[in-house]
Amino acid sequence: MTLLPVGMLSPKKLSVAICSLLFSARIYALGATDTITWGGDNTRAGYQTNHNMDPAVVGSSNFGQIFRTQLPGNFQNLAAEQIFSQPLVYTGSDGIQYVYVATSQNNIYKLDAKTGAIVKSRNLHVPFLQADLENCVDINPLIGVTATGVIDPDTGIWYLTSKTYAETFQDGNFSPNNPPGRLNGRYWQHAVHTEDLSEANNWPVLVDGTIFRNNPNRMFLGGNQHSRPGALLVGDYLYTGYASHCIQYNYTGAIIGYHKTTGQVVEAFATEGGPEPNTIKGGGIWMSGGGLAYDGKGSMYFATGNGYASQLKTSGNPVPGRSPPSSLEEAAVNAKINDDGTLTIIDFFMPWEKTQLDGADKDLGTSPLELLPSTFTCPNNRRIGVVTGKSGKTYWLDLDNLGGYQMGPNNLDAVIQVFQNENSVYAGAGVMPLGGGYIYINVIQYATHVFKFSCNDAGYAVFTKVTDTPDTNAYILGVGHGTTTSLNDQEGTGLLWIADVEGQNLRIYDPIPPSDGSPLTRLNAFNIPGVTKFTRPVFGDGTVYIGTTQGYLYGFGSPVNSPLNCSSPYSFGTVQKGNISDPLTITCVALVGTTIENVNLTGNTNFNVSSAPTLPLNLAVGASFSFQAVSAPQQVGSLSSDVVITTSNSQSGYSTNTPVTLKVSAHSAKPLLAISPNTVSFSVVVGQPSDAQNTLLWNFGDSLLTFQNISFSLTSETGPWVTPNTTSSGQLQVGNFLFNAFPATINATSYVGVPIAYAPDVAGTHSVFVKAFSDGGNAVLDVLGKAGTFPKSVIEFQTVDGSGWVPYVSGIPFSFGTVYESQTRNLLFRITNGGGVNAVPLSITVSKPPYGVPGIIGKANNIDLAEGTSIFADQSATAMMYCAVPETQVNQPSYNGTTTWTINTGDPDQGKQFIEFVCYAGIPQVGPLLPNGTAQYGYVGCFEENNPGRQLAANVYNDATNNTNDECIAACYAANYTFAGTQYYRECWCGNAIPIQLDLERDCNFPCTGNSSQICGGDGTFHNTSQISLFADSTKFDGNTTSPPLQITPSVGIYNFLNCYAETAGKTLSDQSTTSTVMTVEACASFCSAYMYFGLEYAAECYCGAKLNAQSTVVDPSQCNMPCKGSNSEYCGAGSRMQVYQANGPLPSSSSSSAPVSSSSSSSSSVAVTASTSTSSSVVSSSSIITSASTVSSSASVPTTSASTTSGSVPSPSVSGYAYQGCYNEIPNGRALSDKSELAQPVLTLELCASFCAGFAFFGVEYAGECYCGNTLQAASSKQADETGCSMACSGNAAESCGGPNFLNVYFNSAAITSSSTTSSASSVPTSGPTAPAVIGSYTSLGCYTELNNARALKAQSFANSSMTLELCSAFCSGYTYFGAEYASECYCDNSLPSASLPATDGRCNMPCANNASEICGGPNGLNVYQLSPVSTSSSTVSTSTSTSPSSISVSVSTSTSSSASPTASIKPAAICPTTDNTTYTSPNGVVYTRECYIDRVNNDITSQYVASFDACLALCDTTPQCLVVSWVASTGGNSPCYLKFAAGTPVADGRIYGAVKATGSSSSGVVSGTSVSSTSIFSTSSVSPSSVTPSATPSSSTTALSTSTSSSTQIPSPATSSSSSSAVLTSLSSSSSSSTPPTPTSSTPPSVSGYTYTGCYSDASSSRALSALPALADGSNMTPTLCASYCSQYAYFGLEYARECWCGAYLTSFSSLVPNQADCNMPCSGSGSDSSSTICGGPNRLSVYHSADPSKVSTDPDIAGNGAVGNYTYLYCVVDSGAPRVLPFLNASDGMSTESCLATAEQMGLAYAGVEYGRECYGGNEVMGEGVNMRAGEADCGMSCLGARGELCGGSSRLGLWVRNGTAA
Repeated sequence: MTLLPVGMLSPKKLSVAICSLLFSARIYALGATDTITWGGDNTRAGYQTNHNMDPAVVGSSNFGQIFRTQLPGNFQNLAAEQIFSQPLVYTGSDGIQYVYVATSQNNIYKLDAKTGAIVKSRNLHVPFLQADLENCVDINPLIGVTATGVIDPDTGIWYLTSKTYAETFQDGNFSPNNPPGRLNGRYWQHAVHTEDLSEANNWPVLVDGTIFRNNPNRMFLGGNQHSRPGALLVGDYLYTGYASHCIQYNYTGAIIGYHKTTGQVVEAFATEGGPEPNTIKGGGIWMSGGGLAYDGKGSMYFATGNGYASQLKTSGNPVPGRSPPSSLEEAAVNAKINDDGTLTIIDFFMPWEKTQLDGADKDLGTSPLELLPSTFTCPNNRRIGVVTGKSGKTYWLDLDNLGGYQMGPNNLDAVIQVFQNENSVYAGAGVMPLGGGYIYINVIQYATHVFKFSCNDAGYAVFTKVTDTPDTNAYILGVGHGTTTSLNDQEGTGLLWIADVEGQNLRIYDPIPPSDGSPLTRLNAFNIPGVTKFTRPVFGDGTVYIGTTQGYLYGFGSPVNSPLNCSSPYSFGTVQKGNISDPLTITCVALVGTTIENVNLTGNTNFNVSSAPTLPLNLAVGASFSFQAVSAPQQVGSLSSDVVITTSNSQSGYSTNTPVTLKVSAHSAKPLLAISPNTVSFSVVVGQPSDAQNTLLWNFGDSLLTFQNISFSLTSETGPWVTPNTTSSGQLQVGNFLFNAFPATINATSYVGVPIAYAPDVAGTHSVFVKAFSDGGNAVLDVLGKAGTFPKSVIEFQTVDGSGWVPYVSGIPFSFGTVYESQTRNLLFRITNGGGVNAVPLSITVSKPPYGVPGIIGKANNIDLAEGTSIFADQSATAMMYCAVPETQVNQPSYNGTTTWTINTGDPDQGKQFIEFVCYAGIPQVGPLLPNGTAQYGYVGCFEENNPGRQLAANVYNDATNNTNDECIAACYAANYTFAGTQYYRECWCGNAIPIQLDLERDCNFPCTGNSSQICGGDGTFHNTSQISLFADSTKFDGNTTSPPLQITPSVGIYNFLNCYAETAGKTLSDQSTTSTVMTVEACASFCSAYMYFGLEYAAECYCGAKLNAQSTVVDPSQCNMPCKGSNSEYCGAGSRMQVYQANGPLPSSSSSSAPVSSSSSSSSSVAVTASTSTSSSVVSSSSIITSASTVSSSASVPTTSASTTSGSVPSPSVSGYAYQGCYNEIPNGRALSDKSELAQPVLTLELCASFCAGFAFFGVEYAGECYCGNTLQAASSKQADETGCSMACSGNAAESCGGPNFLNVYFNSAAITSSSTTSSASSVPTSGPTAPAVIGSYTSLGCYTELNNARALKAQSFANSSMTLELCSAFCSGYTYFGAEYASECYCDNSLPSASLPATDGRCNMPCANNASEICGGPNGLNVYQLSPVSTSSSTVSTSTSTSPSSISVSVSTSTSSSASPTASIKPAAICPTTDNTTYTSPNGVVYTRECYIDRVNNDITSQYVASFDACLALCDTTPQCLVVSWVASTGGNSPCYLKFAAGTPVADGRIYGAVKATGSSSSGVVSGTSVSSTSIFSTSSVSPSSVTPSATPSSSTTALSTSTSSSTQIPSPATSSSSSSAVLTSLSSSSSSSTPPTPTSSTPPSVSGYTYTGCYSDASSSRALSALPALADGSNMTPTLCASYCSQYAYFGLEYARECWCGAYLTSFSSLVPNQADCNMPCSGSGSDSSSTICGGPNRLSVYHSADPSKVSTDPDIAGNGAVGNYTYLYCVVDSGAPRVLPFLNASDGMSTESCLATAEQMGLAYAGVEYGRECYGGNEVMGEGVNMRAGEADCGMSCLGARGELCGGSSRLGLWVRNGTAA
């Protein structure tokens, strides 16, 4: 894209083009004197050279008002039209120049530029009422068009904004007494043809409702916003700015960008860019109506007003300009315009006192940021801008380095120059490049200040105030923007124009100050009633236009048509002074009928006129008259004057004065003497010779000058004269002065220099006066001298208390004393000239102060006592020095700061000095102190918390108001802990184990609640970690901050680690137990030293025993993963996971036993349980374990309600004021109730636990004898559907239920919430809210787990969308062992769960699923993890007989377990396809099948289940009633779906499928399979009528058999139609259902859906999906085309299949085609409701395909954004990023991720590298780390599309698409 500035274009020639036979062409023009944008061009400097504004005309009486046009609008007779939008001037295709005016009443007008006549008009909308803005009356009473638009010279289209009301109110039926309401306000962007004021195609565009690109939390609300700045047109893009009405209501400064042709919004940029809440207002862009500026090279500039996000600290936090905050308030901004029209913020400046400006409502952005012309250039400031704010400060800015925030000396402004005006300024500067460059600042109530531009010796720009205007500006708000003109940039033709609301309302000045420093010369002025505030004069061809608030547009000019043609100017060439030139005849021809009234020479004695005709003289058109003129110069030089001919004309519109210019170059034939400079001064030390100075003797004549005499006087210029002495060297000595010899002659037009020296011998003042006498006249030279004694430098420094002075002694530093952290001490450094009254000034020739250097000591500015400073006798000069000790954590060692100031004062006895300063930085020492006064608990550093668990053992308190490090240290000291730590503002933790990871100090950034100057932990530099501020007792801590690696301790003393045991029925060890907040493996070993075994659990619990509980099972040691409370380097088990150690020595011998146990109850049903177990040796360490298992027989009642227990014990409805809530699960990595516990009580009752937990909101009982208390029930603990888990009787009362293994009976007391003092907030009863179900399909919940530090825990496959549920994630991850849901909308799959992913104990898994608020889908950095359920987890044989009226069920389970996982039953393996195709197979049950390789028999599904092999799939069919057909999805590993079908449907080729059909005569009657999933059967009977069912399951992965018999037969229902590719699980059997035929779909074409049109029924590809851009969305009950369209909204295509599946894609693959029989798509959508025939969702391998032609939707394969170039970044390549370490640090993640948004974040942070990964994750940094350095991946690996821009590639799984900032070294 080529960016072309508007308003700086050469004139276009008129042309006529024939474009087509169908359309008439519009013809456009741009006149040379047009004004089509605010200020004349996009620099907004307002200097205009193209409007024929001649100072001779403008300053004459001929220049005045030429029209006053009344605009007729008056809405409801409320007021006349008001013109806040500056008029624009444009020449149309008819060659006529017009003025375009828009008003506050939303009326637009086209006027003749010369006459002011209204040509056309149009009303856009009704106006908005001020009455809806309460007390904001800045624009009153109507608001419509208030921003200056822009005219496109290429099309003649006028773009402008308009404020109005919603469509409902366009009838105007409202009034100020009954207004529509502010929030009914609307803004429209218009594009109007200048020919007829009609709207252009695609316009207008409603702005309301636009979501801001850089802050999607904000939306444009027209009622709150106000469009005031001038619009900007750059290339194809139009930009408009927005602010507020009187800083009221919820608004954000905004820039809205459009494509000028299509009207599409290309940019919506909010200056309040977040992350603050969207209620924070500010950053308005209004600039008193000034325009958005553009430099012609891709950068937009603008200024903003106050705001209240205030992201940058008030002090002490300088921010470079290249690192802009996301909230741009009180800022001057440089924004790059990207190729797509979006903006990237490049640089910014924000005044150092930004916060104060906000508080005082002193906007920086009350004037536009203007870009100065190239005249204003210095070597070190090549491009300069100027802006002035409401504070009255004018800022000159380097446009290439705006200055950032507090980057200047003393955290002030790093700008070129700041000038403090006397009052506020709301006007852009006037800019005049002529005369060397001037700037004009219009100050309210004061004169306009004039600044002269120059460059200093160092090459920097300097603006020096040189004078003012003679007039003061208005005393009220409203003086307009400075404006300047010239005649085609010619020197001497400049004008300064000022419009004002008081006094003479249009004032015109000569912009070049008089040489004597007096005020500017006013050339003309006019009164214009009602001039609009902040007006900038607008120019046409010799005419200036001014708008008013009284309904008038004024035009001022001159009848610039001359009645005479006199061929001016006339030149006499060179004429000698005193001579008279030859006469010139001047002839004037009449252009109209006129009368010559007078011929006058305008008061110049260097010219004369003669021979004029007798006057008055009448001339007809074409007639002429003549007169003569001569030059008689009286001085030398270039001379000129005008002859003014006064006429009376027969026609109006012609000038009455015609000037004729006369010019001459005057010379002198005689010599002419001058002396320059005519005064020479000296100041020296007595006895020291001075440097010579020169004066020049000039001869300005054309002949030799001869001196007659040189006279000298010591008294005056008139004598008496003295005779000089002549020295031996030929010099002339007069008094104390020496002159080189004067010349006798000087050649014509030449000069001679005369050196002069001063050599006094006594102190005092001396002078000599020289008078030269010559034949070229006489001249005088004054020579002055002052002689003094040597100066003496007296250097001193203030005392610490500021009351006195400490003299300087070389080598001894000046001291600030002790300054404490976060404090600053300012002291004065003073130099006095103590050389006596006659001492010459001290001259500081060298001064290198500590200004802007690192350290705590510095100089306040670089001005005081700088090089070049002079200090006169007995005078002093001072400079402020400071010692500023930064914010520092307490209990660190105090330290010294030093610095040096190198200075030379010119004192000959002192010479160059190196003055040292020292400051003692005092760091507060808190807590117990050592004898030397330092803290006993020294600060150790900032450590990572939750790594993996809490790093310190005990949370001793939380104090929301008074927490300090002092308080926490004292608490830990009192409890005898080694370490104390504060975090999260208010928490105090103590422990004896040092945390694992020491991080950067900046990562701890939270102030303590009781002392904001102290730090209490933090959330990391990028606000994504938890940090703890750590202190250690120096008497115990050795200073080593490196913690040993976290691991399971292999041995301690005589004990060796045995294994990690999972507990399912009681504790693994239970003889003795203890808990401790300083628990370690060693401590537990000591406690259990009398026992064979000890074990650790839950980080703090220790158990001892002589034997292991046989029902505890060995699990992977990685599940014992909670760090010990007393050591962060050791594991101490986990939740329900005991880390067991065994003593060395002989082991008990192997034995077996059988001990019957029986019990009975009065229930009408009975259960007989028999358990027999055989266990072989299993090697788990160096020892083996043999335990005896008993055979148990019992008889117990089976309750008929879900709330009952099998033991006969029941939970009490209420206990001691606590109400029963239900049975809840324990959490995997902690306790559901963790505030207080009492373990292993031999006589526990509910009453005893309630008493123990008195004062807590909750208590819970578990494992028959454990009691737990808490004020919070952890979110991961969920209420169970029944009481099955809580089946254990209380150890002290068998009639009461006391939980069970990993389950608690929970009780709640609402009264305890208010009385509890142990928590800061009350918990609510856990009877509602989202939960994490224990079972999802074939998966069982493991709980909440952490993500890895540098990688995904589950990373084989993933997706994220707003339809997320646990069921959807389960379906997506079918075939994987694990799935996990995270952050409400993300789903991850894998076959393994890394050991580094740990159970999360902090409740982070608390976010409802995006599409099911009743389920939990993880949380930030937390996964709800589910594991594919094993077929059996039992190791017992159970026989159960159950009586359930009116039928009975018997259940038998037998299991055998050994050290091998091989099942005891044998299934004959079925050979692998394709060799077995069309062969038979006989199952172990004698059932014969015919095998079909790669054939899927579609429809007729009964159910599906995941199995490991084809053999297992056939065995499952064996035992499933009515199963006749199987389809198994072949897999290379892991479980795969097995589909069981009741009939052989249509065969469809599918290379994934192994199929089989039962041979005729085979029987499967009497068998229904069920698979045990943990404690829940995959089949649950919801209704059992009199029937007989005998199920038996023999899954391949176990030897469990389950049989159920009833007394009657059952009619097997027909299954619902489902897909062979679905993963549905049959969850209920109903005896009332029967086989049915699917309804026949309608044949009509489906209607369009959400912009998608139905295209037909297509085949789905057999080798790859027809549509596969996203994972399928499968929904067995809610699928509709509307749901699918929403899911696929970013893509051009979507398709529906198998009634329940939704597929998306950019296009249909070549494998798919329109099928011949469109009726193949015949399956009703699962969500179509009762009218299932109305909506069709494809069929078996058939897709109902919909297509959208919307060009914004993705229709091609994703590719690298921007062809590898986006903004300032270029794509490098795809790199491996496995997270060890990350290639780049994490920045953010979002479902709206795009390459552009990631790179914009990196750009904002000034990062060299950035990258995208996983489709949604953004990384950035200044150095590529880890594998990114040399492990380049294939580009295909980075194949994931961006979630927020599906047409772009955003890396891949563990693959980063790497981008580099342009200009970064490789």
